[in-house]
Amino acid sequence: MVPDPGPIIQATLAPVFLVSGAGIFLNFLQSRLFRINDRIRAIQAGADDTHKAVLKQRARLLRDAILMQVLVIAFIVVTALLLMAGVAFPGHDALTYAVLAAFSLALLCFAASLGFTVKDTFLSVRFVERDTR
Repeated sequence: MVPDPGPIIQATLAPVFLVSGAGIFLNFLQSRLFRINDRIRAIQAGADDTHKAVLKQRARLLRDAILMQVLVIAFIVVTALLLMAGVAFPGHDALTYAVLAAFSLALLCFAASLGFTVKDTFLSVRFVERDTR
């Protein structure tokens, strides 16, 4: 017997919206990283080593934030697939635990991504304040 597709589609709609939001945040992070990379290329010859070091540190922080955000999307996709399997094949407790684990990992990666982004923001502001004294 083929399961009704309605509940399967409903179960996977929320993760799809989460992927969309995660993608928007990923785009924001990539824009920040591209600006820093452009700035590093522009000042390659003229800036002092401290300036370059701070920009490179910020680039590494944003790279790590982007990696975490990509993992967020991956874990949300896994969550959607597990939800789909759970609706199609009800009665498997292991699937319920797998859904919770995948979604928890997505949230942990999102928290890490936010942490890296906040650290980059503080570093950016601190460096601007130092330069404008």
